[in-house]
Amino acid sequence: YVADSTSIEASEWAITEFLAKFAKDSGAEQVHVLAHSMGNRGLLRAMDRMVTHAAEYSGVKFGQIFLAAPDVDATVFNQLAAAYPRVSERTTLYIASADKALQASTWLNGFPRAGLHPPVTIVEGIDTVYVPFANLMSTFELDHSYFAEGGTVLNDMFDLVRTNRAPGDRQRITQKTTTTGVYWEMAP
Repeated sequence: YVADSTSIEASEWAITEFLAKFAKDSGAEQVHVLAHSMGNRGLLRAMDRMVTHAAEYSGVKFGQIFLAAPDVDATVFNQLAAAYPRVSERTTLYIASADKALQASTWLNGFPRAGLHPPVTIVEGIDTVYVPFANLMSTFELDHSYFAEGGTVLNDMFDLVRTNRAPGDRQRITQKTTTTGVYWEMAP
């Protein structure tokens, strides 16, 4: 875990350069990005770097950005995540309470993770979707890959790529409100 954390930090510049070059040179109408767990650390810094150095990365725009179970300090996420709406058509943050890997990371790091509920991480311009159901197919019972092992979240991602509909217009999602703002809850 510590080695992975160091590796992702050392890779932030390379992630930025790869994503920017791919988005500009791929010939694709849209490039969608999915980051899982610690990969969100590198993506968060890459997007912040693109916004901070806008002249260097002008013209880089992504379609959907999916942030699945981010193993990122929630405070750091809140400070840097404003970059996502500036470089994407829509950004969706998937969070869960049953994610044992993020529970362990919270304990190890001493700070809440952006992908763990509670608390609910809410950033303006990002759709936070709480996935309350446990991962029925989890091999190691960490419930950390819930987004990819069940059809509900994958269907939501597929719908977003096809239609870019707001959460309130998508299936199985209902609006919730907390003192910090609005988020969405997914039904199984």
